[in-house]
Amino acid sequence: MSDDFLDCTVTVRRTVFTRNLQGSIFGGTIFSSADPFHAIMYWQALAHRGIRVQAWLRTASIRYLKPATTALTVHFVIAADDIDEAVGSLNNTGRFVKTHRVEVVDANGQVCAVVDAEVYLRTPRSGPRESEQV
Repeated sequence: MSDDFLDCTVTVRRTVFTRNLQGSIFGGTIFSSADPFHAIMYWQALAHRGIRVQAWLRTASIRYLKPATTALTVHFVIAADDIDEAVGSLNNTGRFVKTHRVEVVDANGQVCAVVDAEVYLRTPRSGPRESEQV
């Protein structure tokens, strides 16, 4: 993870715990590797600018292109323009939604899967959450 939270690289290793019966990495493992990172990156990048948000992965879809028989790399990037767009939308509507596409690449440089991840941000609601009420 970069210091500004705008760049992150995740490696998924092929191990006894991540291999399916065919010897390739489980699809669920691949999908999970792309799940939290854009939301976390926005949340932290904005927090470092003094902007509090709640962040979720709203929707995601994955297209598997080939079996993953080596370690995988997933590179996440949020552009400075994306942060500016988020700040503007949060200031105007209190919400921001953006879809990011990431490629899941094997050790040979082959794209094994493509993930479209829709991030949802909103400004925090006032008052305590139900779980925080006494």
